[in-house]
Amino acid sequence: MSRLGAAARTSAWVLLGKGVERAVRLVVIVVLARLLDPAGFGAYSVAFAFAEVFAVFTDLGLNAILVRELAKDREEAPRLLGAGVLLKLLFFFRILLSFVTVKMIHEARDFPALFKKAR
Repeated sequence: MSRLGAAARTSAWVLLGKGVERAVRLVVIVVLARLLDPAGFGAYSVAFAFAEVFAVFTDLGLNAILVRELAKDREEAPRLLGAGVLLKLLFFFRILLSFVTVKMIHEARDFPALFKKAR
């Protein structure tokens, strides 16, 4: 098979995978919306959005760098993948520490009073 054909096939699989992922997400959201009350679904939505925003910081382009380096030298795969997993764990724990710090600050202050309407 030509390189163009292989690239097209790979792209089709990636597109199919992303489509299935989005369809599953849609089904999960619809089911949760029907099962939870508005406050529960709102809490889920906020937590999910918060996690998605910070999920970016657990990658920081590491996947692209790993793919590039693995394409250059496949014999370095065990070392590169090990280092990649270690870096992702470090990024995860950094984000986790940030979450804990924000939660501690939030609990130590009276944040709800800041958002009450002035009467």
